[in-house]
Amino acid sequence: YLFKYENLNVVKVVPMSTEGAKRAVLDYKLLEEKDGISLISVNLLTGRSHQIRVQMEFIGNPLVGDAKYGKTANTLTDRLALWASELRFPHPVSKEIMVFRVYPDIEVYPWNEFDIDRHLRVTINN
Repeated sequence: YLFKYENLNVVKVVPMSTEGAKRAVLDYKLLEEKDGISLISVNLLTGRSHQIRVQMEFIGNPLVGDAKYGKTANTLTDRLALWASELRFPHPVSKEIMVFRVYPDIEVYPWNEFDIDRHLRVTINN
């Protein structure tokens, strides 16, 4: 469960009995590890404010470049290493599922540490 402290613009993991707390669920999968950092795939089942950042920090795996929720600074980047590689939603009129995919810049840290193409490879069937 997550609770947003509006006055501080900070979200924290709290007991489910906390008044105003909202259930927050995600699935994640470890894709690759290298030099003390990990590439993970996250599937959000709920969409809470700062959810991925807060939950990953809570389990001891803060996001690279996360100055707000990370416990230690990463001297190799000041950019938050959080990337939406795929978005899916129904078209507002036709209701057909629309899919948008985009790759991070694989020449920029931390993305250049991993085989992004292998993990985000797209196969298009005609």
